[in-house]
Amino acid sequence: MDRFVIQRLKKEIGEMEMEEKADSAISAGSAQAHVPLGIASLDRSLGGGLKCGALHEIHGGHAKCGASEGTLNGAHESAGAASAFALALAIRLASVRQSYRPHILWIQDTLSRHEAGRPYGPGLMAFGIDPDQLIFVTVKKAVHALWAMEEGLQSSALVAVIAEIWGEPAALSMDGTMTATRRLQLAAVKNGVTALLVRHGAAPTANAARARFRVTSTPGPPARLDASLPLDRRFILGLPAWQVALERNRAGATGRWPIAWSPHGTTFTDPATLSLGMVSPFPDRPACTSGTERRALAV
Repeated sequence: MDRFVIQRLKKEIGEMEMEEKADSAISAGSAQAHVPLGIASLDRSLGGGLKCGALHEIHGGHAKCGASEGTLNGAHESAGAASAFALALAIRLASVRQSYRPHILWIQDTLSRHEAGRPYGPGLMAFGIDPDQLIFVTVKKAVHALWAMEEGLQSSALVAVIAEIWGEPAALSMDGTMTATRRLQLAAVKNGVTALLVRHGAAPTANAARARFRVTSTPGPPARLDASLPLDRRFILGLPAWQVALERNRAGATGRWPIAWSPHGTTFTDPATLSLGMVSPFPDRPACTSGTERRALAV
């Protein structure tokens, strides 16, 4: 057998062994609760909802858009979807936190900042969170983003830490991703802060994350305007919606779900269950049931 193949097999076996060690650390050191996301079948697959105090990985776009063909095309198209889904997860976690106005640390490396941009303040209000609850950090390199994420996971003042990393930097290469993500997983477990690692334009690799989501945008259901909400809290363009694939799941089965985000309720829901109410009939016109009657009335 070719020696390069043998080296590759040894590396894969070593990664599998490190994954087992990470699993053991999770079981031994974490009795954190799950936060239900609002989609019953997804929550069951996740073992009761999103695991608090754990590392979760989020990719954008379709699986075929990896680093080679998706970095310049699919990554730009899907960056917003992946980041928005990560933020929705963090807001959902914050909504069940007992402390007042828990904060979220959001880290971007320079490429993510330039290519994906930064959230717009009034848009954040409509999305379900006060911008004052977000702490933004921009770093030059991915290795700095990973360091900042690990440091942020040490703070009990945070409910979640989001880190966006663009491409496949050396810090998250095939050789380094297991070590880096295992450190993040252990820090999340130890301190009970949830880590959301967003990868733009990167092919999935073996790592210590508890779950891996792949997110693509889909047309959202119409928003129900609530006159009781202030203007900056009304989502009038339709609710954010995604097709979410759970590609990897340490808690159980994988699958695919259509998901919409309800900013007012700070929860996820099935888009199929959302529809606008029927228009009330005109009081001065008789009700009609057949197409012939409707055409006759229209003449």
